[in-house]
Amino acid sequence: MESAAPTKNAPRVETLGQLVGQFAHDLNNQLAIALASVELATRVDDRDKARQLLTRAVEAIERQRVLLEAMANASAASARPEVCDVHALLEEARMRTPGRIVVKPAAADARVLCDRAFLRDALAHLCGHEPGDGVLTIETSNGFARPSGRGASLVLLVAPVMPPGRVAERAFAPFGDEDNERRLGFAQIHDTVRRIGGRADFEPFTDEACGLRLVLPLAAAVP
Repeated sequence: MESAAPTKNAPRVETLGQLVGQFAHDLNNQLAIALASVELATRVDDRDKARQLLTRAVEAIERQRVLLEAMANASAASARPEVCDVHALLEEARMRTPGRIVVKPAAADARVLCDRAFLRDALAHLCGHEPGDGVLTIETSNGFARPSGRGASLVLLVAPVMPPGRVAERAFAPFGDEDNERRLGFAQIHDTVRRIGGRADFEPFTDEACGLRLVLPLAAAVP
């Protein structure tokens, strides 16, 4: 019986691989069109021709956006929300990286409704971040998910994650910085938090560093 499972699921895995490959192929094609159009537009002297090329680049980028949105919707549709204990997941991450993470679990309730795999990946990105002194502090507390003060939440303050001189508003964008790996990590964290109705922002931690503040609705507060 156990040996039959891989054979039974093989067609689904193959189909998923084909879909992912097609998405990647389409995105690569549109990116090539956008890059080539912009490059040509910088070389031509005819303003009308340059405008046509830039319009073509914008259209290719728009098609990329549509494809990425479709991928995000497909990913969201495949999510399997369940009640997850964030304290337990943080402890798992701490055990995997001993000496690099200090967890201060002050929250009385740390249970959120989320796809466990998504949340584990987001926390792994947090714990994999390399702070300046090599030690990352993650403190939890309970607060409110909305400014109105209604809806209990779990608050995570993670610090230090970024020098204060960095543009925090752009830190959640996946591209556009030389430190792409870190940006992709922050983008994944932001996307996971947004999906479950939470929010993420940066706040001063010390004069030399900023912290990442995550506000996640508690499972008990989710209708």
